[in-house]
Amino acid sequence: MVGIRRHIDLIIGSALSVAGMFYFGSIARIEYDGWWHIFIAREDSWRRFFGDIYASAHPPVYYLLLKAASQLGSSPLLYRSPSIIAAGAAIIIMGLTAKRIIRHRGIAILCTLAFGLATSTVIIANEVRQYMTAVLFILVAFYFFLDLVQPSAGTRQVRSRLGFALASSVAVCTHYSAIFFVFAAMATPLPGYHFSWLQTFAQVEFAGPVEGRLNDLFAGCRADLSGLSVTNAPL
Repeated sequence: MVGIRRHIDLIIGSALSVAGMFYFGSIARIEYDGWWHIFIAREDSWRRFFGDIYASAHPPVYYLLLKAASQLGSSPLLYRSPSIIAAGAAIIIMGLTAKRIIRHRGIAILCTLAFGLATSTVIIANEVRQYMTAVLFILVAFYFFLDLVQPSAGTRQVRSRLGFALASSVAVCTHYSAIFFVFAAMATPLPGYHFSWLQTFAQVEFAGPVEGRLNDLFAGCRADLSGLSVTNAPL
């Protein structure tokens, strides 16, 4: 209950955003690709269900969620509910991440509302597609990844490694594009580790002028963001 009261602002912001998404979903039509996903999810044979998933060349996680929702009825809002619920959870995770990165609580809440009320978020949340579910698990993985790049994370490192690995795996099993996030995370040098292949390539190919420009860029960013800092607020 203490955790809920601490983040009640995020919960309220998420609830308001989700209410708007459900309203938009009640008046918007489902696109062709969405109906095709629904057709696969409503297969009455598990063999044909997984056969259609294999033929569509998409990962299975979202289809399983959509199939579970379709067992409750056959309304457009039910078909949209997995993505909308994922959007609501993603908004909260976005807010928790913002609170860890940005010291000012008001700006963190503003970031949360900007994400939740953005037109693109509302539209994607109402697509009967994998996108918003994949975004949710990518954001969860990124939240845990913050612990891995902070030497002060301490005992949370083990939990964060497991959380990052699990959330990243589910994200990839939801939409294959999530692999780009995994590659980017793997390419990030972590405290106490040495990515010799990446660092050697950078030193050989880009040492000199590019390195100097990056140093100037980072120095400018540090000057502009001098009022911001990373905090270690628990989930």
